[in-house]
Amino acid sequence: MDANSLGTTSRLALLIFSAYLFNRTYSPPAGTFTLPPLGPSFSEKREWFTLRLCTYVYPFLRIGYAAVTFLECLFTSMTYLKNPSSLADYPILRIPLGLSGPPGWIAMLGLLTSVFGGLFRISCYKALGDGFTFNITRSSSKLITSGPYSIVRHPAYLALSLNSAGISIYHLSPGSWLRESGLLQHNVCKAVVGAWIFIIITMNICLGFRAEDEDRLMKSMFEEEWEKWRRDVRYKIYPGLY
Repeated sequence: MDANSLGTTSRLALLIFSAYLFNRTYSPPAGTFTLPPLGPSFSEKREWFTLRLCTYVYPFLRIGYAAVTFLECLFTSMTYLKNPSSLADYPILRIPLGLSGPPGWIAMLGLLTSVFGGLFRISCYKALGDGFTFNITRSSSKLITSGPYSIVRHPAYLALSLNSAGISIYHLSPGSWLRESGLLQHNVCKAVVGAWIFIIITMNICLGFRAEDEDRLMKSMFEEEWEKWRRDVRYKIYPGLY
């Protein structure tokens, strides 16, 4: 196997792994969670919105990303492991704009970031065990401060940000199927990508507010132990920023 084939095969493996991690990242580890009623306060309204986003939108995101990854893998294998002329038999895989070449280092950095974010999220699941839930509840009798929780106080939210940013960078970069296929020239595809970006930005804003609520809950539960952890781990989600 030459260097080009080895690089392409490695990229295919990372793409498939990223799809698996994306599914795990956007799925509750406990399987189910409770949908709260729409309350009068901003916090209750935000929680009502956030958990319905998880219930009704996340499944479509998982299916959509699986489909995009499948097409990306098919495009990559047929373009870089076979003769590109064979793409003529598959209209959705044609490259009318001309091939830009394999995704560059920025795209690959995005793909690696998405994989790291997914693995980081799973490490949060394992650290909290049964205490990890999509609901803000008194679900744990012990304050977890080790592992990913020694980096920031809400590492699962950092993991979501890294995963979503990483896959966005890769699939919107030159050399990816989405860019090379020319679909981004069509208004429908532009609207889908715009909706994806809107959902990701909205999700991160909601998670920022949610971190505040979780801090208040943990402070009331663990008091001095939480205060010591807050002094040791200063940042909520983004190291050095927030």
